[in-house]
Amino acid sequence: MSSTDCTPIRVSGSRVHNLQNLTVEFPRGKWTSVTGVSGAGKSSLVFDTIHAEGQRRYIETLSPSTRVYLNPLERPDVDRIDGLPPTVAVGAGRQAVPGSNTIAETIELLDDLGLFATHVGQTYCPCCQIPVAPQHVPVLVAELQGLPEKTRYQITFPLPLLKSATEQNKQREEWESRGFHRFQPVPEAVRSAVVGLSRVAELVILDRLQTGKVDEERLTESLEQAYALGEQRCVVLVDAAELNAADSTAVVEDERGRPWETRTYSANRQCPQCQLLLPEVEATLFRRYSAVGACETCRGTGETGTAANTEICDSCHGLGLNAVARNIRFPTVQDDEEPRSLEALLALSAAEFARAVSAWTEHYARHSESLSELLGRLAGHLQSLTDLGLKSLRLDRRQQSLSVGEAGRVLLSAATSSPLVDALYLVDEPTRGLHPCDCPAIGQQLRRLLEFGNTVIVIEHQAELVHQSDHVIHIGPGSGREGGTVVYDGEPAGFVDTVMSTAAISSGITDAEDLPVGRPVDKKTQWIQLEGASCRNVQDVLLRIPAQHFSVVSGVCGAGKTSLVSETLIPAILSCLPERDESDAFPFAGSWKEISGVEGIDDVVLATSTEATASRRSTPVTYLKVYDEIRKLFASSADAKAKGYTATRFSFNSARGGRCERCEGAGTIEIDLQLLPSMLSECPVCAGRRFDSDTLSVQFRNRNIADVLAMTVDDAFGFFRNQPKVQRRLQPLKEVGLGYISLGTPTAQLSQGELQRLKLASFLLASTGKHVLYVFDEPAGSLHPADVVTLLRCFLRLVEQGHTVVAVDHHWLLLEAADWIVDLGPGAAEEGGEVLHAGTLEELLKNKRSLTAQYLNRRRA
Repeated sequence: MSSTDCTPIRVSGSRVHNLQNLTVEFPRGKWTSVTGVSGAGKSSLVFDTIHAEGQRRYIETLSPSTRVYLNPLERPDVDRIDGLPPTVAVGAGRQAVPGSNTIAETIELLDDLGLFATHVGQTYCPCCQIPVAPQHVPVLVAELQGLPEKTRYQITFPLPLLKSATEQNKQREEWESRGFHRFQPVPEAVRSAVVGLSRVAELVILDRLQTGKVDEERLTESLEQAYALGEQRCVVLVDAAELNAADSTAVVEDERGRPWETRTYSANRQCPQCQLLLPEVEATLFRRYSAVGACETCRGTGETGTAANTEICDSCHGLGLNAVARNIRFPTVQDDEEPRSLEALLALSAAEFARAVSAWTEHYARHSESLSELLGRLAGHLQSLTDLGLKSLRLDRRQQSLSVGEAGRVLLSAATSSPLVDALYLVDEPTRGLHPCDCPAIGQQLRRLLEFGNTVIVIEHQAELVHQSDHVIHIGPGSGREGGTVVYDGEPAGFVDTVMSTAAISSGITDAEDLPVGRPVDKKTQWIQLEGASCRNVQDVLLRIPAQHFSVVSGVCGAGKTSLVSETLIPAILSCLPERDESDAFPFAGSWKEISGVEGIDDVVLATSTEATASRRSTPVTYLKVYDEIRKLFASSADAKAKGYTATRFSFNSARGGRCERCEGAGTIEIDLQLLPSMLSECPVCAGRRFDSDTLSVQFRNRNIADVLAMTVDDAFGFFRNQPKVQRRLQPLKEVGLGYISLGTPTAQLSQGELQRLKLASFLLASTGKHVLYVFDEPAGSLHPADVVTLLRCFLRLVEQGHTVVAVDHHWLLLEAADWIVDLGPGAAEEGGEVLHAGTLEELLKNKRSLTAQYLNRRRA
């Protein structure tokens, strides 16, 4: 399917953030990769200009009666955007997807599974764990007509067992007054033995019939009357003598001593044992925010507790669904397997669930066209996960429990398995956290979007993926004010020759000799050794890490890197450190036999790309505590002293200060777009300057507090000359390559790479002479190669300070510079979990089983 419009998407004169009146065109129906160093302006162009304008236009299409509930969106600072189709943002942090959503919900697999359940699902009582199904009159008629010829039976309905004999007699008298005079008592032994009779005192006999001597009309009327009088329950007594019934526990005797076998039926989905009434199987039962599907304890959130301290809801195990929904059973094709509950199915990995769908397809698809289509959609959802390297993930995993890369690829899977037509997909770093050998699969998924006439714009650094695109736009040449322009605009074939030299210059690399290389591990090295480590697919392995060196743990996604390092090694070391409280414990810790070589370690820090707080109120200077010193300087000025202002006056987070109360010091107003992600609009009172006019009248060296917050780190470093306390805290930001960002930039506006480096700056600042084990999870995942070199140099500086640094990553620059490499694999999930290599880079390159080695050898070829 081709795009219905070949007019290019043209952005004219964008000045959003650091974009320098940028004008650029994107071809319709094609895949364009946008590259550049961190902070060059890629997100400013793709999301803060193009997507922001797409959302604004979407709001304008709504009816006036709907728009009255929404604040108007400001137009991005751009002259015009032509040829813009509807936009769809794809990527972690770019979509309005709750973190509590499971993978099955995010990719809409649960919706299709609910529809499948309406066809084949079987209700089980959550208390008694027995099947519960309605038995309608036509089914009963067919069953009774199938009894042996001349078999006698009686149609009855039950009377409940009451507390006293007096009440029981009164109940019988009431029914006698209505014309019913034939009753059959139910003995205690039968009540105890027969499901459905545990709370029945006696049976009211409506009709006595015989097979072959009763017409269908009379039988139907009798059964309908029994259901009507018995609250949708009836009991059929079948002549046990004629059936030669062997089960005496289900037999009652009439007044003449004749045995009758009891058979209980219900027109409702009512458990015959505990009488629990269950709802019909419908798709809304699988939606955790619906009235029929929500967990009664957490009301569908999957969590309990306060906003500051939430825990997984024990009642629903985090699924947000009630017990009835979780206990819907799905058939298995094999006769020797029990039907699986919804909860059991969602506990499967994507690969395991795909095998179940394949079996269902083989069994059901040929009988029903609608089921064939439904099962095809289920298979499509799972195939998309598999193609994106996520087949090892359990479907009940919550989005917030995934790494940034995994979460982003789950969102990409949702987009590609149910694509729109003639839309603009804006994809943010789809290969983050993905091993290079899996990049071709990402390209295939993006190509799938193009097949439906869509246009795709991808922010990406992975060269293997960029070369698969149709068009490349490189923003740069540097970061901040040194970026924001188009350096390259053309086909991928000319991208390497034109741009790579620019990247090298921006990172300070002039030749290969400037790249850091690994240091040898000598005999004096102390080793951190973990024996018998087991966690998920990692089973009984030996892990050795050299202390006070830089090590990399590599392997394909799902090989067991996080399980081994974050969930086993770190808890093992923490268990040996004194003065550690329970808050340091990892909830999904693995097991180990012995840990040694940790005597000299004083602390352990795990840093992920989400570790630094990303919010409207947190800024680089508040995160590194440098703003405290800046506020003190303003409070010491003559203007502040004359007005009696203290340092609190210059806090934008304190209600006791001089902040703008309209935006509460944020400088922006958050606009709720309901189903879309919220948008931010500049505060109309303070014009984004955060403070009231009285506070802004105070100056330090001819600059007010808003002017200082608008300075870049590099500018502020020079402005605060002769202020060593401020400069000491700004210096790490320069060292990690964040000299271009403004002091007051909300961390919510920083990229994942910038957040990672902000956290790293805090580590450099906090060095106190202690020996710290720093573990970085996918630190290079969203960085341009030039930024990776900057990151690497900071790692090596931590090592020079006497720390141990472990990076869980597979970026070639980190591997080239590592002192020690531990490579896991060879594959993912059950095909991984094995330590393939532990040693130097040169030794790794000789390992034929390692996909990491194969990738590195291809790069060197």
